[in-house]
Amino acid sequence: LQAKISAQSPSFQGVMNNLVNNLNQTMQAPDALLKESMLGGKADIHDVMIANSKAELTINLTSQTVTKIIQAYDRIQQIQL
Repeated sequence: LQAKISAQSPSFQGVMNNLVNNLNQTMQAPDALLKESMLGGKADIHDVMIANSKAELTINLTSQTVTKIIQAYDRIQQIQL
């Protein structure tokens, strides 16, 4: 049964790694667009501002998610067997 579960669904560690990688890419996007804009590329200041807002929203969401995970872990630790 355990082999079926692990084969069908990703591990918690894998999910968290993907989330951190996506967060990292989202955080680097505004800097890359700003650099491209300053070098005369296709990106303009509106693209930079949108990417910056998206990064800020992602950070807030990630922070809230981590807080909820920590709270859930604390509740699990308080369960007495």
